[in-house]
Amino acid sequence: MGKLEQFKLRASEHGQSITVYPFSAYPAGTYVDANSGYPDPEAATYPGTVPGTTYGTAVTQQAFVQMGSEGKTYRKTPQGEELPIDAMAYVPGDQAVTVRDKIVIGSENYEVVRIAEHQDGSTLVVKDCYLRKMTP
Repeated sequence: MGKLEQFKLRASEHGQSITVYPFSAYPAGTYVDANSGYPDPEAATYPGTVPGTTYGTAVTQQAFVQMGSEGKTYRKTPQGEELPIDAMAYVPGDQAVTVRDKIVIGSENYEVVRIAEHQDGSTLVVKDCYLRKMTP
């Protein structure tokens, strides 16, 4: 049994269920201002609400989740930038997860802001997903 299978077995026994919604597209349309991504009040087709981001088909997966401590937790990126995060999800390496995907943990929505991958030889074992809580 390889490390990926061992991780998936531990996650199924001790992890928790998360739902991954793959990022599809940002809001679009002629009424959306290209600079801000929000509806342009000067457009003739100006809507009363902000259009939402589009996501693909949801996938439920067992993973390990570590919630952030009180206040903001910061992780340094390789470039030295401090990235505010609210939680971490440790997802099996064979699960497709990219930056900007939405992950639902319990009833809270999170956006993936960074991913770190851990390999054993040529096998991707686990992905560390840095999560930031989405604003409603």
